[in-house]
Amino acid sequence: HRRSSLYVVAFAPNEALMLRLQDVYYGFTKHQPVLSSISLSIKPGITAIIGPNGAGKSTLLKLLAGLYKPSSGQIWLPEPPLSRQIAYLPAFSVPVFDFPAAAIIAMGRFPYNQGGQATAEDRLIIEEECANLRLTALCHKSFWELSSGEQQMMLLAKTFVQRTPIMILDEPLEHLDLARQKLIVERIKQYGQTVVLTGHDLHVVKKLTDQVIMLKAGRVWTELDGQHALTDQMVDALFDL
Repeated sequence: HRRSSLYVVAFAPNEALMLRLQDVYYGFTKHQPVLSSISLSIKPGITAIIGPNGAGKSTLLKLLAGLYKPSSGQIWLPEPPLSRQIAYLPAFSVPVFDFPAAAIIAMGRFPYNQGGQATAEDRLIIEEECANLRLTALCHKSFWELSSGEQQMMLLAKTFVQRTPIMILDEPLEHLDLARQKLIVERIKQYGQTVVLTGHDLHVVKKLTDQVIMLKAGRVWTELDGQHALTDQMVDALFDL
């Protein structure tokens, strides 16, 4: 593990499918923490993190993905290399340089071929995922030629082909029409391992997830497992409706 006087990031091989945070603080400046006293465990299955804008959801995902180091506290992550353990989809972003759409998807296999020539296995995985997500007809196009919804589908495909035991998705349904939302929800259900996601469609959250973590003002407000339903009263209190 890596240590400093303030934080610990530990790699626990016996908990490869478990992400844990203990008393984690994170802030972009010393006196204004974005997240405070975060303690939680992400179990295998589908976990949704919900809360108002600015609650710290995206920051929490980056900590879980190993992209941010906490200001203090402890995080347990899988054994490195993390690129073979955790696939991370940020909130919608367009590459600075244009690429063929197929090349964007192929980037998800870089952890296995070190960015070199795609193997036969890589090509098979990419072809299967494109077929699953109904993207084959779009793969010959330039990424910038695609609509925002089609671009999001390509970025999701890139994440799925990484084939990691943990997948972290920041607003995966953003820009998608109803048909594509349904397709992605079904694909997430089929993934069969650990998925952590954010989203604002609480109807989807209720149907899809095994665990719900509610953030408010940078703190864990409530946690629910599959035995406890997300109620309208909870939603009203969380969003101050």
